[in-house]
Amino acid sequence: MYDGQQGTLVPDQPHSTVIVCAAGSGVSYGLIHRLRITWGSKVHIVALDINPAHLVSASVLADEFIQVAPSTDIRFQKQLSSVLYRHTNSHIYPVVNSDFYALAELRRSGTFKECDFVCPDDRYLSLATDKLFLDRTMQSIGIPTPETFTAEDIERKYVPECLFIKPRNGFGSLGARGITRNAILAMRENELQNFIVQEVCSGPEVTIDAFVDAKLGHCVVTCRERIEIKSGVCTKARLFANTELEDLARRIGFALEIRGSFCFQVMRAKDKWVVTDLNLRPGAGTALSCAIGADFFSAMHACRCGERGIDLIDLSLIEHGDCFVTRQYVEYVTSLPR
Repeated sequence: MYDGQQGTLVPDQPHSTVIVCAAGSGVSYGLIHRLRITWGSKVHIVALDINPAHLVSASVLADEFIQVAPSTDIRFQKQLSSVLYRHTNSHIYPVVNSDFYALAELRRSGTFKECDFVCPDDRYLSLATDKLFLDRTMQSIGIPTPETFTAEDIERKYVPECLFIKPRNGFGSLGARGITRNAILAMRENELQNFIVQEVCSGPEVTIDAFVDAKLGHCVVTCRERIEIKSGVCTKARLFANTELEDLARRIGFALEIRGSFCFQVMRAKDKWVVTDLNLRPGAGTALSCAIGADFFSAMHACRCGERGIDLIDLSLIEHGDCFVTRQYVEYVTSLPR
């Protein structure tokens, strides 16, 4: 197989089988794209999505494409199980919040003991779906977060007039916004329970792409200042090194016993960095780090295959100074008339 980006020939030797959920997402496209570049046809990629193949760009890069039910639907587990029966010893990557629970349930069943479900230990599973649990977990391991306010705090005026609210089970910045105390008081109690209310933080907004192999003690990061954001995804970024943020990543990764790549966001509050969000997987913007040689997608997969993932992350460019990366759309023809 010809590797167009690297300009080399990749020998066709088996390496691994990968099953990627939510293949139509930016995260999954980034993962599939980088694995194809790194291992070529040696990796067998099975892409799953709720949409048909002709509406999913990543289907062009995958070896198999399977349209499935949403991972919130019980049918999804049955459909994924049928794939796992055909592909033992595969590595399964979740993307959207509900994927983590579906994969964890299959893992607990013990039916597919040879498969690698790339999701956290059950103790930390709620980190994927509950930002209040995330906030409390970060505090429990000594990671600073924005000050969080309860409904009682808000009623008793123990809060600033301007606040920030976001869904407890949210993604892509959907529903996250500035809000006044009076507007919160006007919300119904059952509605407010679905949100977390915090202090307003100041910029810059920075995403940390991190690779941690807690088993081998490896940790490496790049920091991305989010210069431009579209639909919650960074499209223009300043990439840089920062020892303080690297230390945060190391403490989070080792505390959660992570073996792979993840990302988290920080902003400033009370003159210090605070963690505002965390994803137990790489982000759609992680491809910006890959562009300068820090391939967190391939590092994650190498780690899950028992290899040294850290060797696939090159930080030599940002060690010399700031790098700026922008992105544009790429067009794929997914279907033509017969």
